[in-house]
Amino acid sequence: MQNRKIIWHFSRENISDRPIILWGGGLYGEIAYRVITDLWNGEIDAIVDNKFSKVSWYADDLMRSDKLREYKSADVLICAANAFQTIYEEIQLLSDDIRVFDLKEILSEYKNYYEKNNLTAQSPYLYGDIDFEEICLRYQYYAGENNGYCNKIYLPYCVLCITTKCSLRCKNCAAFITRYKPQKDYSLEYIKKNFGRILEVVDGIQELELMGGEPFLHSEFNAVLQWCIEQKKIHAVKIVTNGTIMPKESTWQIMKNNKIKLVIDNYGELSRLYDTMILRAQESGVRYEEQNLQTWYQLEPIDRKNISEDGLKKIYHDCNFRTCIGMTNGRFYHCNVAGHMNTVGLLTDEESDYVELENREWDLEELRDAIRELLAIQYLKACDYCNYPKGMEIPVAEQAVEYVENET
Repeated sequence: MQNRKIIWHFSRENISDRPIILWGGGLYGEIAYRVITDLWNGEIDAIVDNKFSKVSWYADDLMRSDKLREYKSADVLICAANAFQTIYEEIQLLSDDIRVFDLKEILSEYKNYYEKNNLTAQSPYLYGDIDFEEICLRYQYYAGENNGYCNKIYLPYCVLCITTKCSLRCKNCAAFITRYKPQKDYSLEYIKKNFGRILEVVDGIQELELMGGEPFLHSEFNAVLQWCIEQKKIHAVKIVTNGTIMPKESTWQIMKNNKIKLVIDNYGELSRLYDTMILRAQESGVRYEEQNLQTWYQLEPIDRKNISEDGLKKIYHDCNFRTCIGMTNGRFYHCNVAGHMNTVGLLTDEESDYVELENREWDLEELRDAIRELLAIQYLKACDYCNYPKGMEIPVAEQAVEYVENET
């Protein structure tokens, strides 16, 4: 089997009878899809993603990477930044007639088209204040170009836990909400003080997710959302709801902002307002995305596995969620799930990787260095407790107790 040391830059001239496969269903996957289908009149044979099973901008289901072994020939485009090298290594194991491409020309084409036509972003991923320069620099850096991007602290994705209140009691909640006693809101003052420090030292956040619990149960939700919109370093804000709490009319008005995307989970009968919320979003002109997950990964029981250092590095290297960083309970965690585990007592401080914000005064340069160091680690201590590598999938939103409605 050949070693594909050469990575071609995919362009219009590469479109032929060979299947075109996009590996990555996120931001870069959508850009590649838009350019190839809308601007170059090409067709995509499949989109590969091991995290998502469906995206709103592509009609068919996404394909798992193991299915690529069925292809004897194809042109595979690496549509990811942080996972670029991981994907490249996996492609080495495929058929000799699988060619591998990057998106450098595609990104340039899209940037020129977008700016020339003064377009307004209207898709689930391409929304908010789009920073094309950062998007291109980030991809080029992870694709092997020494462009100085490593000197920046730019977060493609960040999670901000604003409440531990929830209207559901899911057995395998990734935020371990059933273990929070009592459940509470993190106030706007707390968010300004602690997350505001993060904003002072990072260069930008492409997408911030406001999560809970159930975000719409936060007593100051409108004020929190408005503050996030006003922060120039936050380019887009995602709100994930379980479809049980109807936002107030004033909230719908704020969510019309171009920075906002509402993601509505569909947990069947549990998401009793799912259809109503979709209709309301359409009527209000709020950008939204329907999320129909069929399975979650089993997280518990939490126990130490005594994995070797090399093993922990591999777990971290292969993890689809290794960029899921964020702030919980006054600490900035490299892994948001591990942050909740630490907060509810499933992991000790010594078993966790974080930067303390709430209970420490920082010089801004020192804080910047601490965050840079946190983001550069090769594995997390929490990886030794993670069950994700086992790949044990379970039904979504199984309830620990009988469902009880919450009033807004």
